[in-house]
Amino acid sequence: MQAPARVPAEIARRAGITKQAAFYHFATRDALLYEVPAVAAKQQAEFMAA
Repeated sequence: MQAPARVPAEIARRAGITKQAAFYHFATRDALLYEVPAVAAKQQAEFMAA
């Protein structure tokens, strides 16, 4: 498991953007970390409904 400080950097890397770009769209680290699983759950629900 990664250290918590590395999580936003890994999210940005997997999204193909810089960490700075991620924080341009999210005011705080907590906002970013809250949104990632929310989006994943929404995408999974849409996939299962199709």
